[in-house]
Amino acid sequence: MAARNNSNAANSNSNAAKSNSNAAKSNRNAQKQKGNLFWKIFAVSVVLLCILMAVLLRIGYKVMMDYDESQSFPFRKSNEIADALSAGDYSVILGTEESPNALYFEKDEYLESITAAIAEAGGVTVTRGFSYDRFESPIFDLKAGSEKIASVEFVRSEAKSKYGFDRYELRNIKPLVKGSYGIKVLLPDNCGLFINETHVPAGFKTGDVVEVTAAGDSIGALSGETAATALEYYFVDGLTTAPEPVIRYEDTGAAAETVYSEEYGAWTVKTYEFSVSLPSNYRLLVNGRDVTGDERFIAGRGKPIDGLKDVMKYMSGEIYVDEYRFSGIRDMSAVTVEATDFRGGSVTPAKNSLGNVFTFAPGLRPANYSDFGISEDYLFERAIGYAKFVNNDGSFWDVFSKYVKKDTPMYKELEDFWVVFTPHNSYWIEDKKVDEVAFFSDEMFKATVSFEYWIKGYNHQTDNVKGYPTTVSFWYLKTGDGYRIVDYSLGG
Repeated sequence: MAARNNSNAANSNSNAAKSNSNAAKSNRNAQKQKGNLFWKIFAVSVVLLCILMAVLLRIGYKVMMDYDESQSFPFRKSNEIADALSAGDYSVILGTEESPNALYFEKDEYLESITAAIAEAGGVTVTRGFSYDRFESPIFDLKAGSEKIASVEFVRSEAKSKYGFDRYELRNIKPLVKGSYGIKVLLPDNCGLFINETHVPAGFKTGDVVEVTAAGDSIGALSGETAATALEYYFVDGLTTAPEPVIRYEDTGAAAETVYSEEYGAWTVKTYEFSVSLPSNYRLLVNGRDVTGDERFIAGRGKPIDGLKDVMKYMSGEIYVDEYRFSGIRDMSAVTVEATDFRGGSVTPAKNSLGNVFTFAPGLRPANYSDFGISEDYLFERAIGYAKFVNNDGSFWDVFSKYVKKDTPMYKELEDFWVVFTPHNSYWIEDKKVDEVAFFSDEMFKATVSFEYWIKGYNHQTDNVKGYPTTVSFWYLKTGDGYRIVDYSLGG
C-alpha cells in the first residue's frame, strides 16, 4: 500500500513537473511573440520615418530650388546679358520695343563707344549695383574692366513662385555711357512718336495722362478722323544728339505740326480751335455735318439779340445767339463752316482776320425781300407816316395808327403823344433809303429807313426852310392782318 502511495505521489510530482515545464514553455513562447511584434513595429516605424525623411528632403530640395530659382534670377539674368556682350551680341543692351532705352534711337553712336572698352577688358563682368531697396528693385552693374557700361534693373513681380517666394522681372537695361540730351513729349493717343525715324515704344511712357474733356473733342472726328481721348507723357533721356521729335497721326500717317507747350512743359501736337456764333433758329454745319445742339461743342447759350429781346414776347418762340467752340483741329484749311437759316437757305459766315472766329449775324438780310411780301414803298409809307405824325403834318390816327399793333406799349405811348413841333406851311421828303431789312424769323423782322424831312415856313416866316435828317427802325410782327409794328427806335 505504502509502495502504491509512493508511486502515486511520484506520478503526481511527475505531472506537476510536466505542467511546470509546459507553463515555462508557454511563457517563453509568449515572450518570443512579444519580442517579434516589437521588432516588427520598430522596423515599420523605421521604414515610415525613412519615407517621411525622403519626402521632406524632396520637398525641402524643391523649396530650396524654388527659392534659388526665384531669388537668383536677377544675378543669373545679368550674367546672361554680360556673356552676350562679351560674345559681341549687343542687341540686349541696344534696346527693344519691350526693353527700350535711349540707345534704341542711337545704336551706331553707342556701339563705337563700348566696343573698344569691352575688347580691351576681355569681357564683361557683373557686380551688384546701388539700389535704394535691393529687395524691391535690385540692380546689377555691367563692367568692362573698371568702366561701367550698363546697369540691369529688376523689379519685384506681383506674381509669387510655387512656394510663395518673391519673383523678379527685368525692368530695364540702362546704358551708363550716354549723352546729355533728353526730350519730353505730350502725345495724343491717336498719334505715334518718332525719334531719328524710329518709333518710340510704350516703355517710354511716364504714366502721367492728361484727359481730353468733352469740349476738347476734335471736330476731325466728324470727318472720319480718329479723335484723341487722352494725352500721355513720354520721356527719353541719355541721347547723344539733340532730338527732333516727329509726331504722326496713326489713321493717316501724316506728320503733325509740333510745338513746345509752356503750359505742359513738353513738346506736343499743335492744334487749332475756332468758335462759331449763330442764332438759335439756324442749323450749323461743320465739314458738312450737322452739329446743331451738340453738347460737346456748345460753349454758351442764350445770348440776347439787341432789340429782339424786347419784342420776343410777341413771338411764338424765343431766339438767342448760341456759341460753339471746336478744338483739336489738325488743319484749319480743311475746315468748312456753313449754316442754314430758319427758311433752310444756305448762309455764309463772317470771319475774323485770324480765321478762327465765325459769326452768323442775327437776322436774314436778303437782297430781295419781296419773297416776304415786303417792298421799299411799303417801308417808306410807314416810316414817312410816322415822320408826318411827329412833325405835326398829320394825326396819329390818320397817318400812322393803322400800322401799329394796338395792344403794345408803343401804341399807347404814341396815342398819348402831344405834338409840339413848330407849325409850318409845307413839307417834302428827299433822299429816301432803306438802310437795312433783317428777318429774324418768319414772323418778325426789323427795317431801318432813312430820309431827310424838309419843312418850309416855320416860325411864321414864309421863306424859312429847314431839313431834318431822320433814321427810324421799326420791328414788324406778322399777324393775321399782315405785319404790324410792335416797337421802334430812332437813329437806327
